Amino acid sequence: MALLFSGRISAFVADTDRIPNAVVHRFDVRRLPVGAAPCCTKPQSSEVMAESSQSVEQKSGRGSLFLAGLAGARKDVLQLLPAAVTKQAAMGAVLLTTAGFAAVSAAYALNITRVIPSPWLCAPVGLLWGLAILNLDRMLVIGLAQEKGIGRNIALALPRVILAFIIGVVISTPLMLKIFESEIDAQLNRSIIEAQGDLQSQIDGSPIALQLGAAQERLSEIDRLVNAGDPASSPSVGAVQTEIVALQTKADQEKATYERLLAEALAEEDGTGGTGVAGCADSCQSKKAASAEAQALWQSTRDQIAEKQSEKAGVVAAESEEAIAERPAVVANIEKLKGQLGETQNAGYALEDANTGIIARLKALKAISGNDSTASNAHLAVTLLFMSMEVLPVVFKVISNLGRRSQYDEVVEDREAFEVEAATADLKLRRDRDEIRRTAERDAEKDRAEKQHEVVKKINAAVVEHQAAVIDEALALWTVHAKDVAALRLNDWSASLAANGSTAPIVAGTNGGFSSGPGAPASAGVGNVGASSGPANAASGPQITQTIVTGSMPAPPPISAN
Repeated sequence: MALLFSGRISAFVADTDRIPNAVVHRFDVRRLPVGAAPCCTKPQSSEVMAESSQSVEQKSGRGSLFLAGLAGARKDVLQLLPAAVTKQAAMGAVLLTTAGFAAVSAAYALNITRVIPSPWLCAPVGLLWGLAILNLDRMLVIGLAQEKGIGRNIALALPRVILAFIIGVVISTPLMLKIFESEIDAQLNRSIIEAQGDLQSQIDGSPIALQLGAAQERLSEIDRLVNAGDPASSPSVGAVQTEIVALQTKADQEKATYERLLAEALAEEDGTGGTGVAGCADSCQSKKAASAEAQALWQSTRDQIAEKQSEKAGVVAAESEEAIAERPAVVANIEKLKGQLGETQNAGYALEDANTGIIARLKALKAISGNDSTASNAHLAVTLLFMSMEVLPVVFKVISNLGRRSQYDEVVEDREAFEVEAATADLKLRRDRDEIRRTAERDAEKDRAEKQHEVVKKINAAVVEHQAAVIDEALALWTVHAKDVAALRLNDWSASLAANGSTAPIVAGTNGGFSSGPGAPASAGVGNVGASSGPANAASGPQITQTIVTGSMPAPPPISAN
């Protein structure tokens, strides 16, 4: 019964789930604008809604409805106010345009930075970025709730305007790079040339370049020494050459002295000079002796010069051999240093040539704007244009919230209030149904437990009653059996006494009675009798011990119920 009752209660509560929600639909017509018909006084059928939707699509077009949906407009309200489609579609078109610029900007940025190697893969990624910007813009516009008071509206709009400003900067930057691409490329070339010049200056002053210069100078010295024996190329040869030059100067002086003395001696001899007397007298002889002495000194100096020339030739030959042996090592060192210097230079040039990424382009754009006022003004104008396109929807929404409310806004507010009220009523109804269901289940469970408790009590009483009857019957049967067994044992005991010549005791009858005879014991008792709790155990109950007190007569054997 309890289970059946609980099942019926559950079925009744489940039936309440099928109560139509239309019974809680209400709408406050007092909040409608003047002249507007109550649009939600009763739920519209699906056929009416479909016809209204088709009518709006025919009047405004699917594209306009799609753009209005991007701006967050409610399609059910636009079906009631077709004139509001144009305004909402314009807002959606602005959002879609901004998203398109964002997609192009992202694709171009990925292409110039080489983050994605294939240009064809940049387009899908750019589209994803455009969708992300579209969602952010829709969040900024749709999430801007209208509040009472200018201060609250501005406070709510300020973070969104700042975020829109940041998004505008992010979107406009790659587009600026694309718009001024030719000017940026020219500036990049100038920057690369300047950087390569600075790099070359650094390379020329590097330790490798200094080592290369020293090696090349040493090779030139070796070549001069080997090819021409240049004294300046060897200190040893230079020292000998210095001596030769000094001796040559001395020889020239001695030659001049000899020629002067010889001329005086000849003039004295022919009478054109000196004493004026022709012939070689004492004066002529002395002058000739002085001339011969000067000639000997001159010849001695010339001999010394010849010796030094031979010494110089030997030094040149020895050092030429050393230079010839040293030259291959110097040439190899020069080639090695040239290779290292070339690798450093090529690596630096390659880095400068490859430095055409977005950072380098931004620096080039900044350099162009800083050096040319026309380029700076154009840069600022284009940046403000894209930033204004991004901020425009948010600013327009703020101005719309601060101004007079449109019929679309009023109908949307009434719709939202109605939906909140209907949802609240529906939730309350669901809570009431759940509470009724829980109460019914709790009561049914309680009743089921009480009924089960009563049944268990009745069962326990019946079991106890039957157990008592069984025990009584078992005790009765065991009593009869015990008496019979006791009588048999007493008879056997009496017979054994008679056989021994003793006086016969009281003999138990077959029905449990006792007969008296001469010499019967004064008293006999039966004790320690136990009973089982059922008939099945009556034949095997506890033993019965009888003690017969007859003076010195031996006690009878114990009597068992078995």
